[in-house]
Amino acid sequence: MTTSDAAVQSSILTKIEDALRLLEEVHPRAYRAVKRHIGRVLVVWAPHYRGSWYGPLGLCELSLEYVTRDSPDEIASTLVHEAAHARLERIGFRYHESLRFRLEAVCTRKQIEFVERLPQSEMLLKELHATLEWDPTYWSEANLRAARIGALRTLGAPRWLIAALDRIHRWRAA
Repeated sequence: MTTSDAAVQSSILTKIEDALRLLEEVHPRAYRAVKRHIGRVLVVWAPHYRGSWYGPLGLCELSLEYVTRDSPDEIASTLVHEAAHARLERIGFRYHESLRFRLEAVCTRKQIEFVERLPQSEMLLKELHATLEWDPTYWSEANLRAARIGALRTLGAPRWLIAALDRIHRWRAA
């Protein structure tokens, strides 16, 4: 966790526990998938996304802002989404640019399957269905890189560091 405030840490842990309890009650199969595929959850300051899957570490990263702001329903939904990424990766689907839109659609449909079981979920369902309508170029490497750079700028990172990290990222992607 990237905060040393004990009250914030306690609140975050409580929300994640509530999300897992809700998931277990409402959709036991999805709960088992989260337990099976996600080995760790790390909450970090990441203003450009809600959650992200890091396969080599078996890690689901959640945005601190998102976890502190949103409900256990939404957190559980994100865990379902990231567990779907983990499962797809384990069966051989890598997160390559050419597949991103389709992989995100599969993971979003898993979220929808969970959210449909929740009471008063109309707003979240509307948001999830809208993401299925996004232009596939949203998931392009250029857009994702721009989001990461924007987050670094929001953090106040120096220009030289942003440029260096961008060069490294481009080199690794090539």
